[in-house]
Amino acid sequence: MSFKKKIQIRFCVAAAYIIIGTVLTAVSLTGTDQSEAVSTFGAVFTVMGITKAVRYFRLMKNSDAMRSREIMERDERNIMIVTKARSLAFSISITISAVAAIILYLFKMSRAAEFTAYVICACTLIYLICYYIIQKILSHAAYHLKKDCGKAG
Repeated sequence: MSFKKKIQIRFCVAAAYIIIGTVLTAVSLTGTDQSEAVSTFGAVFTVMGITKAVRYFRLMKNSDAMRSREIMERDERNIMIVTKARSLAFSISITISAVAAIILYLFKMSRAAEFTAYVICACTLIYLICYYIIQKILSHAAYHLKKDCGKAG
């Protein structure tokens, strides 16, 4: 997939964030949902979507900036930093969620604790599935690379 196509997809995702944020904000303003969290999530999604949409729109209009961004995103060092940051964020999120589940249970909020525990289990299951899929893909690619190198020699 071309880098320009990736940026266009990211722009569409940003537009979806704007739509989700607007719907959440509208729901909170109509009084259908009395939770302050809904309006907060709505505002955050909207602002985040607008920020990303503007950034990607400007990027699509400037070929030099697009080329520079593509080089930056394909740089192996940057890829490693992003991967490590995601891994650390995932680990911290799971740990915080586990502590929250215990605290909720101690405060006799067993339904919330149960829900939090299920979310932890779901995230861990998704991680394991992704791990095994990626491992299989990489080991398959390594096998073919080794096989192809053996033919060349």
